[in-house]
Amino acid sequence: MNNRQDARLERVLATLALVIIGLISLANVVVRYFTSASFAFTEELSVFLLVILTFAGASVAMRSNRHIRIGFAERLFPRLRVPLILLQWLAGVAVLGLVVWFGAQFALEEYQWESESPGLGLPNWWYVVWLPLLALCILVRLTQMTLDRLRGRLADEPDLWMLASFLLLLLTGVPVAFSLALSGAIGIIAGLSPDMLATLGTNTYNGVAKYPLIAIPLFILTGLVFEKSGVALRLVRFAQALIGPRHGGLAMVAILVCLIMGGMSGSGPADAAAVAMVMLPSMTRAGYPRPFSATLIAASASTAILIPPSIALILYSIVVPGVDLRALFAAGLFPGIIAGLVLLLPAWLLARRHGWESPQGAERPPLGESFRQALPALFAPVLILGGLRSGLFTPTEAAVAGVTYGVLIGLFVTRELDWRNLWRLCGEAAVISGVVMLIIALAGIFAWAGTLLGTFRHLAEWLISLSDNGAVLLVLVMLAVLLAGMLLDAISIYLILMPILIPVMQHFGWNPVWFGILLAMNIAIGQFTPPVAINLMVTAEVAKIRLEQTVGWALLFVLVMGSALLLVAIFPEIALWLPRVLGYAV
Repeated sequence: MNNRQDARLERVLATLALVIIGLISLANVVVRYFTSASFAFTEELSVFLLVILTFAGASVAMRSNRHIRIGFAERLFPRLRVPLILLQWLAGVAVLGLVVWFGAQFALEEYQWESESPGLGLPNWWYVVWLPLLALCILVRLTQMTLDRLRGRLADEPDLWMLASFLLLLLTGVPVAFSLALSGAIGIIAGLSPDMLATLGTNTYNGVAKYPLIAIPLFILTGLVFEKSGVALRLVRFAQALIGPRHGGLAMVAILVCLIMGGMSGSGPADAAAVAMVMLPSMTRAGYPRPFSATLIAASASTAILIPPSIALILYSIVVPGVDLRALFAAGLFPGIIAGLVLLLPAWLLARRHGWESPQGAERPPLGESFRQALPALFAPVLILGGLRSGLFTPTEAAVAGVTYGVLIGLFVTRELDWRNLWRLCGEAAVISGVVMLIIALAGIFAWAGTLLGTFRHLAEWLISLSDNGAVLLVLVMLAVLLAGMLLDAISIYLILMPILIPVMQHFGWNPVWFGILLAMNIAIGQFTPPVAINLMVTAEVAKIRLEQTVGWALLFVLVMGSALLLVAIFPEIALWLPRVLGYAV
């Protein structure tokens, strides 16, 4: 991306918003720890800054064409590329035009009513006016990006995920966020009345203005900080010291390091990138085929969606009423570890059978020294989970603690970070957060429309009518979610499917914590299953191989990790035992 393709103003706004959110949340933790009191303004100001972060970050991502979409049609039909790009632009203009228009009306109403915020007593329109202003910025950046694509100045990436119910929009390359919003708006116009769109601005703003969502960009930043702070190399040396020279040793090290990294970031792609860059060269020199190594690391890193602090489980706790995030985090721990450990046996058997990595002559790092070097990194999951368990942190504050700890490690222990790099990391986290949070914001329109039209209720009733046997329907749901996980990211799956699945879950009496872990395990498998396989795309890029070279290995690991999924489905206590021991309601 060159300077012409960077939305500098929005980048600075989004980065500052993320930094300020982190600082005031950290200050709140410190003040409460020493005085047992909290700042009254923290939640109000943080929620406002989250709106800024969402739309400013989304604007930066729009300028460089980083929003999640499917680009298959452009590749299959090159002659239709220009009409498809124009269709994508028109869809974006339609959504953003609605948000600007009704967002401006929302702000004007707040101004006329002279309403004030509950915490700081500031005029509400000061907060709300940023919605239409930044949506207008996205519209401008969308137009600039479209012109660059038409002129050949900008590549047509990314070409990732999404869902069959929006096939027409998605397969033509319309970003997921716009597909969700436009589908909802069309449904309201066709099924109810255009006048109902008057609350579109309110629904968009309220879709993202939720304090628990602040944990998502902060954990994204945590993952980036740990990825760039050099802890992966220290963890690799420690794992090598534990496992020692043996057939399959490096493969086992990769699996173990992915599990530990998952306890720091909650992001599979971030873990896959960090571990692949450290492990792939060593595994290749030891004789492992690069497609095998890339697939193994991608599969192992997918467990991050289960191991706390999982970003996907944070969203699940928000989407599903009454689910305690701490219980979800505890419930995901053992299934996540099992999902990783079941990969050890095939890795060892294959290495032994093919003679990969001869243990003769290999050096074993000193256990004491490698443990001492890895200890700061190993303490990160203890800090985050221990703080949550003790009540010292809320989930959002745990994310702040993780960021702060990671920064201290990177600056003063590994010394892989400096203040300039840190600012760039904050900017990158803000842009990634903008992509994710815009989907959440505009999914509010989709959810609102689906509720008003009764679409979710009708689909849930249809699912329930398929079988009176809960076990049979659970298998059908799991297969559907597994298929969705091959095409979609976890955020989109939860936002689109949970309004349909919650009534089904309640009808059959499925435990919502256990059900959430099963969904996460399905999505984890999808993260390394072609055709999309986001984790596998990351590791294949590092390994310099084509995605199709990994298909055979991916299918093997799908079967292996599927056995872990089957275990948790048959024996729910694997997931529910730890939350009950810790005293959480499940």
